Amino acid sequence: MKRYCNVEMTEEDVELYKRMRAESYYGGPNSIGPILSNHVDVGWTTYDHSAAPVPVFAFGPGAEKFAGIYDLTQIPRMIGQLAGYEMIYPVYQVPSLGEH
Repeated sequence: MKRYCNVEMTEEDVELYKRMRAESYYGGPNSIGPILSNHVDVGWTTYDHSAAPVPVFAFGPGAEKFAGIYDLTQIPRMIGQLAGYEMIYPVYQVPSLGEH
């Protein structure tokens, strides 16, 4: 944290990191948001995706695909399709804690 964010971690921060790291494969990286938020007095409604519908507007080629309200996870897929990428979503298996 010090190197990249100029934040000195407290003992509580280290304990939160260790606890979250032990709970899940992504726990370590996911602890960064709460730790940084505590240091800069920022609050969030969730540290995960909220899946709230998002009103979307666009201009230019392909703009018609973005008129309306979409789940926020649909937007990068629509951009990828417009850019010509074949949007195939394989099922991703999260490795168990001992495999990383």
